[in-house]
Amino acid sequence: MWLSRILFGSRSTPGLQWTGKHRRVRKFTKSMEMNRAKEAVMVARVENVLSRTYLSVAEEECQTLAKERRAEYIPKWRRKKLLKWKKREQTPFQIFK
Repeated sequence: MWLSRILFGSRSTPGLQWTGKHRRVRKFTKSMEMNRAKEAVMVARVENVLSRTYLSVAEEECQTLAKERRAEYIPKWRRKKLLKWKKREQTPFQIFK
């Protein structure tokens, strides 16, 4: 309080004061209401997922197939990328040889 009086040259702090003894009540806007509703939906989804921690047999098979497909695809992708970089690196060095 004393610091604000010294710094600003007045008894009160500038702007709206949201905390403290003489606080103003903050307006609850439509966007705030929508954001709160979105957050509530997200929390409900997370709680729903966490309540069912185990997968059924069919869901587990689908996930293992997807993991296997990704495991097959990623090395091919990396190999292609490495070959591209090797080709790029070889051309400038061949000039200097």
